[in-house]
Amino acid sequence: PVIPPDIRPVVQLDGGRFASSDVNLFYRRVLMRNSRLKKMIQVGMPDIVKKNEIRLLQESINNLLVGEKNPAGKGGSGVKVFKSISDMLSGKEGVFRKNLLGKRVDYSGRSIITVGPDLNLNECGLPIYIAVKMFTPFIIGKLIGKKTVYTPKQAEKLIKDGNPMALKFLEEVIKDKYVLLNRAPTLHRLSIEAFKIKLMPGKTIRLHPLVCPAFNADFDGDQMAVHLPISDEAQKEARELIAADKNIIKPGSGDPTITHSQDMVLGIYFLTDTFSEKYPDYNTEEEWESKVLPVARYASFQEAIDAFNNKQVTLKDKIVVLEDNQPIQTTIGRVIFNSILPEDYPYVNRKMGNKDLKRLLSDIFDKYDMQTTVKVADAIKNYGFKYSTIAATSINILDMKVPKEKEDILKAGDLDNNEVLKYYYKGFFSEEEKHRLVVKIWTDVKKSVEKNLKSIIGAGNNLYTMIDSGARGSQPHLTQISGMKGLVVNPKGEIIELPIKSSFVEGLKPIEYFISAHSGRKGKADTALRTAESGYLTRKLCDASQELIVREVDCGSSEYIIYSREEAELKGEKFASLIYGRTVAEDVIDENGVKILRAGEMINKSALSLIETSKISTIK
Repeated sequence: PVIPPDIRPVVQLDGGRFASSDVNLFYRRVLMRNSRLKKMIQVGMPDIVKKNEIRLLQESINNLLVGEKNPAGKGGSGVKVFKSISDMLSGKEGVFRKNLLGKRVDYSGRSIITVGPDLNLNECGLPIYIAVKMFTPFIIGKLIGKKTVYTPKQAEKLIKDGNPMALKFLEEVIKDKYVLLNRAPTLHRLSIEAFKIKLMPGKTIRLHPLVCPAFNADFDGDQMAVHLPISDEAQKEARELIAADKNIIKPGSGDPTITHSQDMVLGIYFLTDTFSEKYPDYNTEEEWESKVLPVARYASFQEAIDAFNNKQVTLKDKIVVLEDNQPIQTTIGRVIFNSILPEDYPYVNRKMGNKDLKRLLSDIFDKYDMQTTVKVADAIKNYGFKYSTIAATSINILDMKVPKEKEDILKAGDLDNNEVLKYYYKGFFSEEEKHRLVVKIWTDVKKSVEKNLKSIIGAGNNLYTMIDSGARGSQPHLTQISGMKGLVVNPKGEIIELPIKSSFVEGLKPIEYFISAHSGRKGKADTALRTAESGYLTRKLCDASQELIVREVDCGSSEYIIYSREEAELKGEKFASLIYGRTVAEDVIDENGVKILRAGEMINKSALSLIETSKISTIK
């Protein structure tokens, strides 16, 4: 086949030279060898010469179609590998996947994303520059309709010149319109969501902080694409089905996707925590309850908030407030936090961290409607940012304390290690036994260091505050910073017996740094490989199941899957999360003969809690 010349162009470069498509080179080879063979046949060359020319001709045709089988030093230095017809068609960069399946679309834009903390959950900030480009036909329609101009050309010039009239009509046409935002890679349904438009200066798209987890977005240079649904039906679908405030639950697990993180969590933790510099010795909630005296009493929550606004009490002061004629010991911060919850929601009188906020939102979603949940989530976000700014939490090197007992613990570990090695060299232990014992010794040493660390880094320490609230970091991170890094793995995935005894705050020795880098590099390589494998599996699943359409609620099948509590525990998964939201194939009856669910019913939250507390071991 000879492909059209447009697809294999010859382009003139500066200086009179030409650049040609690789396929032309293959075609030239075929033509040259073919005409040479023709001449050979005409002059009656010997068979052996003709056969050799036929072989070369066949080779050049193969190269044209499927590429050179093994060009000298393929991928090596200095040898160019030419693109054949099949290379042009196949793969991610081929015609099918790049040009035919992956087309460019009109009414779309793309820009870097930055945070929009002042937005509502169903809003995104769109740069005026992008909005004008995307809505140009609509603005032209308005300008001609209102007889401001009479031809599209005049309207285009008006828009190009940035006429205030054009911007006025832009605000009219975007009113109540939704746009779709998409962040690549689009791994699940929630990677595309619809938002109302809020015009913004600058050139970046502003994104609400709470939708970041759904998109897996952060603000370190991520880009997002924006698309405009044009027809009324498409707009209705975007508003009712794809809108961000309608998609706050993960389709896979039923957990909220709008999770608060980092600054928001830190602000709410600061607001609801009882630790105060006035009482530095009372670190725990129990000590605060029993030893700290209330500074004031109020008849209502509003009275307490008014007193705070008038600077009569501070955020962390212990107060007594009447709720349903019952006195509650609490802080002003907690009263403020409860003011953003629904009025009939029980009073939350505890320190709120990351996990507590997730549970709270989940509970509000179960008890109220979606709009209430969105409203509360937005209010928590606003208060979180406000009070994390007031708290002004930062960390310094003095927050990273090294336990005094660390040296003695390490010495004891070394003694135990030497003891094991002594017996190993005498032949009492095999290689595997020695490895197992050494690993156990250093794991226990790290645990002891961690235990001592917990006693010196507690309430009042900003590093602890960040970890305890769930805003950033975790206990293992703290152990590595102030305690010891411990054992690491080599590229094969085996644990290296030589432990890293130093912590990051003390600084690693050269050999420790080398071992640590060895392990870190494996982690990076594994992450890259896992991403590629998972993407390929997803693609295969999509290709295999793309013609299947679910048209009915119940297909009437009698086949089922069995979920076992024991198996789930062995795999390290939660039995509850595996069965939640599934439909049971048989009646679910507990050990007392009480029927929890009938066959064909779905496992909801109330049924799930009954199954959890019962002794049911398998569910069909």
